[in-house]
Amino acid sequence: MSMRNGCMLLLGAFVVAFASGQGCWSPPPTPAPQGNEPVTMDDGHKIYNITEDFIAYAEQNANADAATRTAQWNETLEGKYPDFFNQVIYRNLTGDDLAAYKAQIIDQFWNEIVPQLNTLKQTSSTAVQRVLDGRTSFKNLFADFAPQTDYYLTVAFSFHGKAVDLNGQTILALGLENYAPNEPELDITIAHEQYHLYHFTTFSPSGGLYRGVWTEGMAVYASEQVVPGHEMTEYLGFTTEPITQMYDLFDDLTQDILNNMGTTDQTIKRAYLGAEDNETWIPPGSGYYIGYYLVKELVEQGNTLATMTRWDADTVYGQMQETLPTLEQP
Repeated sequence: MSMRNGCMLLLGAFVVAFASGQGCWSPPPTPAPQGNEPVTMDDGHKIYNITEDFIAYAEQNANADAATRTAQWNETLEGKYPDFFNQVIYRNLTGDDLAAYKAQIIDQFWNEIVPQLNTLKQTSSTAVQRVLDGRTSFKNLFADFAPQTDYYLTVAFSFHGKAVDLNGQTILALGLENYAPNEPELDITIAHEQYHLYHFTTFSPSGGLYRGVWTEGMAVYASEQVVPGHEMTEYLGFTTEPITQMYDLFDDLTQDILNNMGTTDQTIKRAYLGAEDNETWIPPGSGYYIGYYLVKELVEQGNTLATMTRWDADTVYGQMQETLPTLEQP
């Protein structure tokens, strides 16, 4: 999920059902329910567009003082979705840490997001349908895609898109403030995160560095197949500058990943798989870049994406050991 920060899962087919006994197809779910009720998809799971609640909160409290804005935040946003806010927006923070973070993001909302409210409205107005279309497109490529998950469209503050636990169930959450209404990045993120949901049913990203490089490289490659025709900067979520750095360091990066395939050192893993600046020589997110070209090479060798998706850890490790030493700079 931007480098798709935070990624991480369980999956459902987007099928059109027969209307009862008539032999005609039922219409797709309505993308604009009354009162901002969630859309129920054909598999019974839901799409919650919490962004609409954020927009209503902004408009209703535009002239309010800080104390009123906080009180209304508590009542109309956090109070409506308490578990989602505590576990996903606030990341299970407590005590002073929670109070400080909450004050920070309320301030961020009014100073950074509200000035772009019209753009957020436009993105939100089509986002539910884009999720539905994204599920259809994904299933066209992966026919057994069957995520058992709800989708949450929100103002996220700390991520673009990720699969995350909510009350013991995996959900897919998307931070709509990060997307322009008529650009492909939202569709690419939906594809990227849905691929994680699909892939993680049989392959865990937890453990050595090689697992993260593999899962992110596969997700970038899959998103390119589901939403074709765009620039590599859009699939990776990077600007041109870091991609140029990764290109220049390509051989060093591939050798370093090879040398550290099994490491669980968090400094190294975050350097390769995190979006934030780090104190190493590794450009942030290089694991996505090298992983993509690794996957691309393996496909060009005759492997299929569907088969590679179901490789076990030993197969992945062996393929990476064999391919990385001869992986050519793009």
